Formats: sequence, C-alpha cells, structure tokens
Amino acid sequence: MATAQIKMTYIAAQYRVRVQFTKADCMAHPAPPAYLLERAKNKLRAERDQGHIAFYRIFKTRLEKTWELLRGADEEPDTLVAVTLATGAPMLPGVTVRLSETDSHLADLSITAPPHVVEGWGFKTFKQYVGKQLLLLDVTGVPDSAHLHSAWIRASRGETVVDYAILKLAVPANKAAHHAPYELIANTKLGEIKLVIHDIRAIFDQDLTAQIGTALLAAAKRVSQASGQAYMVRSNAIMRELNSANRGPERFGVDLPVVHLAAIAKHAVAATTKTAENSSHSLASFVTVLVAPDAMNATVQEHQASLHKLAAAKDPAAWSAYLHSLGIINGITQSFIADAIERVTAGKSLAGLVVALGQQPIAGMDPYVFETYRHASTEAKSLTNVRESQQRAAVRKGQVIAEFRFKTVPVDGCDVLGRPTPAAAASNLPVLQTGEGVQRSGLYTFIAVYDGIPEIIEGNISLKKAWVIPGSVNLATGNIHFTGQVEVKGSIETGAVVEVTGDLVVHGLIQGGSVKVSGMLTVMGGIMTNQSGIVRVGGDLTAMFIENSHIYCKGQITVKKSVMSSHIFCEKGLVVEDPAGLIAGGDVNCATTVTCANLGRSSGTTIVRVGLPPKYQFFVAIRTQRLAKLEHLRSEEQAMLKSLNKRRSEQMTTHHTERQTELIERAEHCAALITRLKDSLDDAKRFLNVSLDASVMVYQTLAMSTRIEICGQHIPLASDINGVSVHGTALNGSNLRILSAGAA
Repeated sequence: MATAQIKMTYIAAQYRVRVQFTKADCMAHPAPPAYLLERAKNKLRAERDQGHIAFYRIFKTRLEKTWELLRGADEEPDTLVAVTLATGAPMLPGVTVRLSETDSHLADLSITAPPHVVEGWGFKTFKQYVGKQLLLLDVTGVPDSAHLHSAWIRASRGETVVDYAILKLAVPANKAAHHAPYELIANTKLGEIKLVIHDIRAIFDQDLTAQIGTALLAAAKRVSQASGQAYMVRSNAIMRELNSANRGPERFGVDLPVVHLAAIAKHAVAATTKTAENSSHSLASFVTVLVAPDAMNATVQEHQASLHKLAAAKDPAAWSAYLHSLGIINGITQSFIADAIERVTAGKSLAGLVVALGQQPIAGMDPYVFETYRHASTEAKSLTNVRESQQRAAVRKGQVIAEFRFKTVPVDGCDVLGRPTPAAAASNLPVLQTGEGVQRSGLYTFIAVYDGIPEIIEGNISLKKAWVIPGSVNLATGNIHFTGQVEVKGSIETGAVVEVTGDLVVHGLIQGGSVKVSGMLTVMGGIMTNQSGIVRVGGDLTAMFIENSHIYCKGQITVKKSVMSSHIFCEKGLVVEDPAGLIAGGDVNCATTVTCANLGRSSGTTIVRVGLPPKYQFFVAIRTQRLAKLEHLRSEEQAMLKSLNKRRSEQMTTHHTERQTELIERAEHCAALITRLKDSLDDAKRFLNVSLDASVMVYQTLAMSTRIEICGQHIPLASDINGVSVHGTALNGSNLRILSAGAA
C-alpha cells in the first residue's frame, strides 16, 4: 500500500522529473527504489536522443538524503514530500559563459538572444544551462542564484547583459542569521534584494509567510527611497517558492541556506568590467546621443570621423557602458549596438541611428468587476491537491475577493531613462459599494477582512459568516476551510477535507475524509470514516450512528442508535440513546461515563476505558504504535547486519561494506529514537489524572467478552450481565452494581 504512494511526474516544459512520496513509503523501504533512478534516466535520455535537450543531470544523493531524513523525522505517515530527481536543458544560443580575469567572481556571462527568446527559456532552464557551462570550465563554486536570476530578468526585459559577473554564493556570517529562519539582504549597487532562507520548517511552523511579505515590501520601499530607483517586488513568486520548498527537501534542511531574488531594480545595472568603463569615457569624446524632451527615445545626433578608428567603438561592452553612463537604461533596441559596430567597421555614418525607445503608457478601457476568488490560481497539477484547487466559494482573511479589470488592460510606460510613466487612472469604473467584511485596497481591489462567503449583488460586495452548501462535499466542490458556521445539505464523501472554526451541521453522512470542527458537530445521518479518515470535534458531537470510524471529541458524544467497530476518544461522556442501542467492537475511551442499552457482543472484544483523560490515552496509543514500528524495523535491520557480519572479508564488496556501515549508523539512530519514545510514554503515563466518579451504565446486556477498564483498573466479567453499572470505587468489595434483577 505504501509503495503505491510513490509517484513520478515529468514536467515537459522544464525537462524536469519530480518524485513525490510519503513517510509511509520511506518506512516501507530503507532506500529509494532503484527503478525511480532508471525511469528518470530513461526519460531524459530519450529527450536527449530526440534532440530536445543537450544534457541532463541526476540528483541521486539529494533523493537519498531526503528519504533518510524523512524516515527519521517525527512526522505523520501521510506526510508528503516532492523532490526533483533529474533535470535537463537544451543548448541556449546567445548565452556565453567565460572565465573571468579576476578572482572576485566565478565567471562572466553575456546574453545576446532577443528578450522574448530569453523569457521563453524560463529561469530554471537558464540556470541549469549556466551551471553546466561552469562545470565545463572546471568552476566548482556555487553561483548566487538570486544574482543569476537578476541577469535572466534583465535580459528578458530587453536590457543589455554583457560580461555580467556570476557571483559566488556567499551568505553573510551574520550571527542573527543563524538564529532567525530568514533574512533580507539589500544591495543598492546591484539593484537587488535577496531573501536568504535558513530554516523553511520554522517559517511555516511559526506562520511567518505574511511577515516575510510585509518585510519585503518595507525593504523595497526603504532602498527605493534611498537610491531613487523603482523596484519590482516578486511577492507572489516568493510565496510560491516558499510553499514549494516547504513540500521539498528544504523542509528537512537539505540545500539550505537557499537564496531567492526577492526584488530587482527596474533600472539596468552598470557594466561590470573595468575595460568597458574606461572605454566608455573614450566613446563619450567621439559620439553625441540626443535624448528627446519626453525621454521616450534617444538617437545618435553626430559623431567625429575618427570614431571609425577607435578600438572601443567595436566593443559591445564599451557601447553598453557608454549608454549606461548617459542614464539610458531602458528600451535599448536589440539591434543598436550591432548596427553601430557594423557601421563603424564599414566606415558609415551613425547619425540618426535609434539608440532606445521608451514604452508609452496605455490607458485601461472597458472596466468590469472580476470575481477574483472564483479564479484563484493553482500550482502545477503534479503537486496540487485537486480538492484544494476546486474550492472557490469561500475566501480567507486577506484574500482578494474582487477587482476592477479592463478589456483593454492598462499598461504603465517607462522612458529610456528608466523612469516609470503610469497609465492614467480610469474614471469610468463600475459602482461597487463595500459592505460588512470587505475593505477596499487602492482604486481597483477589494480584500476580505475575515473568512467568509462573498456576495456581490446590485453594486454591493460583502461577506457572510455562515455558509450553506446545497449538496455534498466531494471532488466537485473541493475541500472546505472556513471560519464560521457551515451547513452541508448532503454528505461529506470519501477523501474530502472539512475544517470549520464554528459549528458544522451535516444532513447526510460523513463517509470518510478528514473533518475538523472547533464548535459542535451535528450529523443527521451517521459517521463512517473507515481507515482513511478521522473526525475531530472541539465541542459536542451528535450523530445517528458511528461505524468503523476514528473520533476525537473534546465535548459530549450523543449517538441515537449504535457505535460499531470504532475508535472513540472523548474528553467527556458517550451516550447511546436508543432503548435497544448498542456499543460493540473497537475501543471507547471516555473521561467520565459511557451509557447505553447493550455493551459488547458474544463474538469479538469490545474495549471500554473510562476515568482517564482520552487525550493522554490518544497520545499513548499513537506513540505505542510508532514504538512497535520502530522495534520491528530495528529487528529487520539487525537481521541484515548479522548476515553481513557473518561474511568473510573476501566476500565483502564495497557495496557490502557501505551497507554494513549504514546499518550500524541506523541502528544507533533507531536505538536513540526508541529510548526517546519509551521515555515519552513513561512521562505521559505519570501525568494521567484519574476520575474516581467515572462509570459505565448498561441497561440491558453487558457481554462477558467486553473488557472494561476504569481508572486504569481492569474489571473482569464472569458472564453476561443484565442491567448493571460499573464504577471506579468498589462497594462491598465489588465494582459492579445491579440496576435491575437477574443475571444472564
């Protein structure tokens, strides 16, 4: 069953092979199955043979390390992790990586391909290709991913990238950084803000993603004011990258620290080579470039005849640095430098040659209300829970509910000096008044103040705190996450996830899935979670019946008919109301009382524990199960180690020796985990509080096969008994008290 959870996905657009697996898979196999590696190789080898890619790389060690860490992590069996196992990349014409003449950086990068081509590559493919070129040059240092990302963005938006320094990854030795999960580093000289992640698990465990977003916007504003440059902030992209890392090896410390480009200046960076800087000064003495009064274009006005004999006039880097020195950093035409060098070489005039063209702003036309929450973006299908992506009816606090959009989208312009020219604000927006739970943000956007159900009716937008779902919760509706009251007219079907902070009423059945309710849960039908689901209730629970289910309830459980073959943990009491009601099979754990007409049956054992806190019993049950699995695993590995120890030295291959060392290390790690679990169990048992008022009330038949434990004491039964109560304190030497005459 666990093996079936391992899934390999090929993302064709990125030539990337991803593997996702659960902790249950890791516990079932001491190492990743070999077929994963072979399938990944075969897929990318086929892509290479067909000419789609020029090379590929396999990340076997990364997969093995993540697999081992997940095996030893204190995670639930269904914890899912996704790892990139292999990637490939085609040849990228127009990308040149050459060794640098200085030791301050790894190499020099030049990109001459057109912007639309660069953008079409995607950063991941570009990064993979540059990494390969560095290896071919015997450069082993790790490049700064954020600075490399900056080069790709600049090239894709039309800026000149010539002799761009590929910096070595160097996270500052900031003492605070070793204690903080993340840090933001701004470099105004490079025009970049980097996000350095030290502990991705802490970021999500402490819910710091909103803090990161706020800190990033503040940092961008601060450096923008200090430098006079406008910055493009990658807030949404950063959140996607963080979420992806939280489901990947980075959550377990692999590949950390990791550096992301969080923001980039809209102005072009200056040339990075000393030669280009010196050459630009010489060009300034021979060429005059005229920038139009509105700074929307720049042309060569005149030049001296001796320009044709100047060596710098034939150097692309010198031209690039010269334009930057004039402040021309945007809209430089892709053909200008090539045309200028061609004319210089041929001895022709450069007068009138267009240097750069700015982008004129485009005003928005035909505005309309777009219900953003109904079209929330989803991630790649290979990693998305489809049920989560289906949910569109409710919104969370801070989510964009609606916004004004335009059939003709407004586009901000930018002059050749890099100064933004915003599009004119629309004056003919539809009327949309904000009601309860909605806040307007800026001119075009409407934000949820709290979780709720949006209503946009007759020019008004508001949020409702109660949600009525007309049918069943299933794959079509998606999962439910809601702050407030929820009423489901149908059933909650297998595989669904429902999390409600208020009360929940279900008119049908709970047929599997995961249900978490902070308030009261009322189920008009029954509850049947089977092995795949669990129901957690913060208040009282009422249902027609419970069968083959896992229930954890902090309040009182009231059942109309029966509780069959279920695992019940209740912090108060359990009552079955029907005069012929039955509790049979499974185990029932309650802090106070269990009341029913019939308890147990002749075939099988029914376990009832009362008088002890169920949350501690639940804690003990989970850790007891983990302890049993660890001891079984240790037994299997000890057998393998014993077999290896019996081999003679000439029979031991390198593989056998490595495996022997690995098993010894794993045995030590496993022993430490077992000791820690046993200590944890002993501590839990010491803190169990006994309720001496606990009791079990059975008005008709208490089956002899029932095992009753009150306050940790087993009460043996010699036969079936009719009408009896069982108490934690003995009366006349017995814990049993007859409610009605006669014994079965």
